[in-house]
Amino acid sequence: MIYVGSPYTHHSSIVMDERARDVAKYTARLIGQGKLAYSPIAHGHMINGYLKEDPGWEYWKEHDIWMLVRCIQFHVLCLDGWEESVGLKAEIQVASNRLMPIEYIDEKHYSIRSEP
Repeated sequence: MIYVGSPYTHHSSIVMDERARDVAKYTARLIGQGKLAYSPIAHGHMINGYLKEDPGWEYWKEHDIWMLVRCIQFHVLCLDGWEESVGLKAEIQVASNRLMPIEYIDEKHYSIRSEP
């Protein structure tokens, strides 16, 4: 399974919604190609919306790492802010420590925002 990581947390809920939409589109593309794919943002964004407040990375960390270590490949969706993302940095470190193949996906080459 491919684990798709991306930045998420931001002071603007609009940016968080855009990030969730972008990673969901990319993950859907992988699934549409017949690949097994999982994204904690695509799979968890709606749940987050039903919580009174976002519990943040410290809460989601255990869940995300548990899923990551069960995958065989890691795709990093390089949306704006990806290099500053605390959670994404931690995920990259875990994948690196496990010698998991990591592919960095540049959104400009995949036209994430322009897809229907």
